[in-house]
Amino acid sequence: MPSDYCKKIVCDDNGFLWIGTLNGLVKFNPVSKKVMTVLTRQHGLNESPIDVPINLLPNGKLVINFYTNLSIFNINKYQFNKVKPNVIFTTIKVLNEELLATYFSKMN
Repeated sequence: MPSDYCKKIVCDDNGFLWIGTLNGLVKFNPVSKKVMTVLTRQHGLNESPIDVPINLLPNGKLVINFYTNLSIFNINKYQFNKVKPNVIFTTIKVLNEELLATYFSKMN
């Protein structure tokens, strides 16, 4: 789990638990006891700390009430990206000074 604090837990029709935590919305499989995914602002939620009410509608949509607006998404049709992008560092700076690759080769 990304956080040991949760505000609300909702069980969907497939038996998955949707848990609002301080670090995002967690889809949890209680059978395997594994976190399936963690949704945050990067996934389109209004905020990453889900310290607000969560409700499951009869049509399978999950509603998150962010005080000033709502986030609604269909948990049965939401597609999770399982392909992780390659990350390439082109420049590393410390105190606005660029570190050269030779610096890192000396560390090994």
